[in-house]
Amino acid sequence: MDRLVLKLSESDPADSLIVKGGFLLTTDLGVDMRATRDLDFTMRNLRLDEDTIDELAKVIEAKDENDNEYFVLNRVNETRKDFAYNGYNLKLNYYNGTTRIPINIDITSGEVLYLFKIKNFSNPFLLMKNIR
Repeated sequence: MDRLVLKLSESDPADSLIVKGGFLLTTDLGVDMRATRDLDFTMRNLRLDEDTIDELAKVIEAKDENDNEYFVLNRVNETRKDFAYNGYNLKLNYYNGTTRIPINIDITSGEVLYLFKIKNFSNPFLLMKNIR
């Protein structure tokens, strides 16, 4: 998941993606093992729609220098249809050689957020936490 966050941090919409949820907390707390393989983001200052998801999909699936390590997007579903703000769920696989790791990404918009400092995260994401 770290590789995916790094990849997304180097994309055009990176300034609008805010990491939240369990990945953020375990990164901050230094927990090495997680039971789930999911990432949670919220979008800020950018419309969350099919065009934005298509742009993110291109970033996710773009091959890096190391062809042995890559991501394949399997499915995109719109979520939160009954809410005031929308969201999307992306199901993908991370491949490293013959190893396949499924990853689930939830991207939402519209949450009330506040900034907090994270100690061990060297990427230039704006790191936020939901306070609902």
